[in-house]
Amino acid sequence: MAIKNFSQYLIESEKEVFFTFGRMNPPTVGHGKVLDTISKKSGKNDYKIFLSQVSNPKKDPLSYSDKVKHIRKMFPKHGRNVIINKNVRTAFDAVVELYDQGYRKVNMVVGSDRVSEFDVLLKKYNGVKGRHGFYNFENIRVISAGERDPDAEGVTGMSASKQRENAKANDYTAFAQGVPSKMSDRDTRKLFNDVRKGMELEEKTQFKRHVDLGKLNELRENYVKGNLYEIGDSVIIKSTEEVGIVSVLGSNYVVVETNGKRVRKWLQDIELSENTADAKEDFIRLTKRAFDNMSRDFKKAGDLDTSKLATMASKMASKGAKVFQTWFDGRDKLDKMLLAGEISYYTKQKDKTIEDMLNYKFDEATLSPAQLRKRDEIKKAIDRDEPNMDKSKKIAIATATAKRVADSIVHNIDALLEREMKKEKEAPKKVAQDPDADEVKGTQPKKYYSGVAKKSKIARAKHFNRGAKKDDDDPSAYKDAPGDKKARKEPMKKSKHTIAFKKMFGDD
Repeated sequence: MAIKNFSQYLIESEKEVFFTFGRMNPPTVGHGKVLDTISKKSGKNDYKIFLSQVSNPKKDPLSYSDKVKHIRKMFPKHGRNVIINKNVRTAFDAVVELYDQGYRKVNMVVGSDRVSEFDVLLKKYNGVKGRHGFYNFENIRVISAGERDPDAEGVTGMSASKQRENAKANDYTAFAQGVPSKMSDRDTRKLFNDVRKGMELEEKTQFKRHVDLGKLNELRENYVKGNLYEIGDSVIIKSTEEVGIVSVLGSNYVVVETNGKRVRKWLQDIELSENTADAKEDFIRLTKRAFDNMSRDFKKAGDLDTSKLATMASKMASKGAKVFQTWFDGRDKLDKMLLAGEISYYTKQKDKTIEDMLNYKFDEATLSPAQLRKRDEIKKAIDRDEPNMDKSKKIAIATATAKRVADSIVHNIDALLEREMKKEKEAPKKVAQDPDADEVKGTQPKKYYSGVAKKSKIARAKHFNRGAKKDDDDPSAYKDAPGDKKARKEPMKKSKHTIAFKKMFGDD
């Protein structure tokens, strides 16, 4: 074993701890007061809660593990200080364990009627080796936790003994008054039945109506509704007065980042920084005025859709930061972009401020090529008419307007095409007629008279009419029409498709 230097001795001599050792079977509101006392008296020093491991049907119905579980649920702010160590079965085991951990000053917190007893016993065996082990503290104090020990038998008021009697008598209403008001009815019933089970009594599924203790956990209710904290909020850790930022929202706890570390805190252990809360509400009040002006301006400009959006935003902002944030989060990306841009313009706040306040990131919305072209057109128009307008506002307006306009154009084009296709389908196709042959009965498509002299067109038309009356197998129906011989003598104009084909496969 290495020889300790002076500084090590100095550090050890200053190491101080507060502790209590109790049966707490079952735990009650009275034990909560003991834990609060030890926490307060310890100050910045460590404090630890050791529990008896004795279990029997008469006076100790809860098992060691069940007792730890229930105490941590009943008093969550002390949860981490409830020690699980199966080697610690007595108060002497506890002080030996604390001495072995390096503590040199020890303070035991007990009910007032047990102060003298433990003060004598702990000091009597200090520095004495025995069956219990060995400890040698520089200082030992036994401190009163109050006038009444909740573990003592036969005491008035709420105590472990009275709770056991309530459980035995199946008086759930009286039992419920002996647990903290913030404890859920479900957890209270579980404790009630665990006590009865340990007393070798049947568990109960039907209970008398829980006595009205007010809202069991108003803090939790507000948290679940989203009215307490959100990610990014600045909070104060009550025990240390440290300021941190909320990074994770748990079921009944939050994770706070402070001084480069992440710590898990129960809801009652933190509170919203006044600066943060006030800043958010001030921002929302400013925002409401901005949206009122936005609604007015866009209505004047004839953009009724955006005006209605701004009116609704103003209405939500009037209900407070939480309501507005929830509503804002539910908008689509383009609406958010437009609203945030307008806030930036009307309130003269920097984009970073807007992002922090609304948990919103100014990024480019994804637009189609048609929408992008329209957006650029609109932005150029805004640049021309309003050169001093804030850039974020220009982008937001141009983006949102482009989407509506482009979508409207696409919709209109689709509708127009559909109508034209319907017309084309229903109406007979019109073929261009040759005016020089139109006196002849029937249709005279212009393409059949291309390259034919004007004087031959009438005769050609009559030839076609005679041929149409003949049978398909009559050879005379296929005789040359006036103008055909001349056309054959002239080189025939090739179509672009014929030219392309011959380039690929040749004349053959």
